[in-house]
Amino acid sequence: MKKAYAFTFILMISAALLVMFPTAHSQGHTIQIRLNINNTSNTVYIPGVGEMSAGSLGSATYSNPDHYYLASYQTGAGGYLTGLVAADGNSIGVSTGSGYHTLELDQDAGERALIVFSQGDWDNIEKEILGLEQGKFFSYPSPSFGYGLGDYYPVTVMLRYTDIDIEGNIDQSKGIFNLMIMNTGVSGGKPVVEIIKS
Repeated sequence: MKKAYAFTFILMISAALLVMFPTAHSQGHTIQIRLNINNTSNTVYIPGVGEMSAGSLGSATYSNPDHYYLASYQTGAGGYLTGLVAADGNSIGVSTGSGYHTLELDQDAGERALIVFSQGDWDNIEKEILGLEQGKFFSYPSPSFGYGLGDYYPVTVMLRYTDIDIEGNIDQSKGIFNLMIMNTGVSGGKPVVEIIKS
């Protein structure tokens, strides 16, 4: 016999965030994660079913979906995405209450679940779900359902030469920048090269 444990999250989040919710292994137990979203104007995407208005979800459970995720989002530019995502599970479910709607994931205890807060829509999750199901998602350099790098790796440039004296210590965040590399002479028998932002 399986025991079910329920967790309810009430959310009012406006920043991009990815929360991993690992659960303790326990033979024969399941965990239910419920995400209550305080509106009924969002669009909800259910894999294998499609898009539905959050206000007209009713109450439904899907025991064998194409993928184990649910996405709730505001349509239009700059809309926010909230979702539940897992590589595997027992079922997913949705429901509508008075002024809110609920996303639910039921899975065996010990499995990972992700709670997604980002901009975008269901396609942000759909693009990454195979990587999660195949166990590759967490090996990405910046795993994300929003603005991650996917299979592209960030570039780190570090210069270390023993026969050249390099001056400058630039530590720059993401972006596009112009650098100027100047030969400023010789010191101690080594050429001196200075690197600055231009």
